Amino acid sequence: MSVYTESRSSFGHTATMMSTLNGINRADSVPIAVLKEKDVEGNFQENERRSQSFQHISQPNGRDANHGIYLYASQLFASLKPQTKSERLSDSDNWCQDAKPPQIPPNEEKYRRHVYDLAFATLKYQALLEDILLDSGYYSYYSTPDENHALTMVILQDMQDRRFAKRHKMPDEPFIDHVSEVEDDLNAYKTKLNAALAKNRIKFKAPSIEFLLPENVRERETKAVATLVYAWVNQIKTDISTVIDTLKEEGFKEVKSDDKLTEQTFCVDVQCKNVLIFHSDIREELENHQLFKEYHLIMQDKSSCYGPHSVKALLNEGDDVIHTHVGSGKITAHMSSLMNQEGSTVFAFGLKNHSHHETLKGRMEQYGVKNIRGVEENFLDVLPTDVRFKNVKVILMTPPCSHSGITNPVDYILHEGEDASILQDLSRDEVDQDKLNEIINEQMEYLKHAMRFSRVQAVIYCTHSINHEENENVVTKVADYFNSKLTAKQMPYRITPPTLPLSVKDADKQESSKYFKTKPTEKTSGCFVAVVTREATPDDQLTAADIIARAKAKGLMGAGGTQPSSTEENGESPEGGKRKKKSGQRSPRSKSTPSMRRGVVKGKHSPPNRNLRTSPTRPLQRKPYSQQHLKERSSKTSLQNTSSEDDYRQIKTVARKPRTATVPAGARTGPKVELKVRQFAWQKL
Repeated sequence: MSVYTESRSSFGHTATMMSTLNGINRADSVPIAVLKEKDVEGNFQENERRSQSFQHISQPNGRDANHGIYLYASQLFASLKPQTKSERLSDSDNWCQDAKPPQIPPNEEKYRRHVYDLAFATLKYQALLEDILLDSGYYSYYSTPDENHALTMVILQDMQDRRFAKRHKMPDEPFIDHVSEVEDDLNAYKTKLNAALAKNRIKFKAPSIEFLLPENVRERETKAVATLVYAWVNQIKTDISTVIDTLKEEGFKEVKSDDKLTEQTFCVDVQCKNVLIFHSDIREELENHQLFKEYHLIMQDKSSCYGPHSVKALLNEGDDVIHTHVGSGKITAHMSSLMNQEGSTVFAFGLKNHSHHETLKGRMEQYGVKNIRGVEENFLDVLPTDVRFKNVKVILMTPPCSHSGITNPVDYILHEGEDASILQDLSRDEVDQDKLNEIINEQMEYLKHAMRFSRVQAVIYCTHSINHEENENVVTKVADYFNSKLTAKQMPYRITPPTLPLSVKDADKQESSKYFKTKPTEKTSGCFVAVVTREATPDDQLTAADIIARAKAKGLMGAGGTQPSSTEENGESPEGGKRKKKSGQRSPRSKSTPSMRRGVVKGKHSPPNRNLRTSPTRPLQRKPYSQQHLKERSSKTSLQNTSSEDDYRQIKTVARKPRTATVPAGARTGPKVELKVRQFAWQKL
């Protein structure tokens, strides 16, 4: 918790009398000139570079703000329904009770970014802004915020961000009457507002206003400054080599490591081979690049790319996939671009309404994706035995989480389609334990339901959280829950890390060999990935295609999908000879040879109460074979063929007698016996 957060409530009680003119303590307002000339200016110069780095990534500057951004940001701020932080303001929520999120055109991403940046900055500095309004006299003590409170807060945040300098108005910017009135009122109080800000900084010894933020929020802002730009190649529209050649033709240079990135360089990611990395300073330039406008390159943080690559490593030809929370659709589209567009289907759950479904369809058309099928039902309501999902072998889960691993919340909202409510959670220094428990229960319910799909062979669980309770605990508890209810024929669930090419350095950073986990850094956000797998059993009712695919994977099928020949089953090589016996290996049929000779004697019957042993999978062959066929078989053995047609008929007669004639139980045939006995054994099989 920051010093400002700890002490601001007591600071509100230092005033002993309110002025009837401006509502502030006159004694506190005396040293304004001294603060402006000495302390404020000295602290600004000392931390100018650090302060500018914060503003560059998280806040818009005065040149870009206009009445439209002010209006949308105030609507977004009010829709989050933040409670007043100052004890000197009434806690009435009438000013935001009916507020709704703004309807910003989705194609104006740059416009959206400024709106979300300003609203998020207002949330972070809400307590400071309220005290500035009170200390300057703009608000009287214990007043009730009115319907313009949200608009006042966002304009004041933009004013202090540009050091209360005059805003540069653009000729073609929109003009809104009531927004202009609030802006003019604040400009009239500009000097007192600036002095109130300086007084708060000096009171809490803050070199810059960023030091008034909670420590964890300040650390997140520091990391967000240098976050690299990641973009995956849309292999539906193009290929990696074509994109790289295009970038090189336009003056970009490829480097081997992200540590060597500059404004005109890029590199290929080590773990995700279709992901390119760029320097953070050229983010806006890349958003206007033709490769991004035509969706050949799609911007998304690397932490969101581990899930699709983990799915790709587990899929076979023709397998379908379920994605439980589609969001903006970028993760779903990335996964689809790594799959066969014709042979596999991705079922996308998590659609909020029909409008969200239509937006997803339009975005998939832009990306060129054809195999995504949106499902407006709740994932928890569909039956695991639904015939629509009979070919689903992998489920990708990206459930709601605390997002504690996110370094840049605004980027995450824009790229992942996440709800703006995470801005309020990430602007605080403490975790709401009740809300966290609700999230954990929801995560466990989704994971349990995903593991009830009997034909699914793997469930990939991904979060953007660094909390142990949301990650390792959830996966371990659910896996143990299902393993405790297994029958004797069912295989247990196992927790394994995703199949990703990790260097020795990256592997050493992993806390466990069962999971893949990264912490938020200056390069990327933190994430958690685990794979829950199990071996299928006959109870899973596998289709014929599943059985053939598994047989091919284990090398039990030929190149053309045929079964092994009968000669191979009987121990003969394809060339017609016997397989060579390894040194020290005893023939498995050597013990049964005497029994076979005793049990099959010309003109004798085997002892009673013994059934004739036949192959369990092949019926007894009764049709006699031609002499030519017998000669061909006899030429493949070193034994001399001294049998005649009469001998064969006599042996066949013995074989056709009642089924009481057989060899003793447990006896096995041997390879080196007289021809007559060998023919009988072959005929029996």
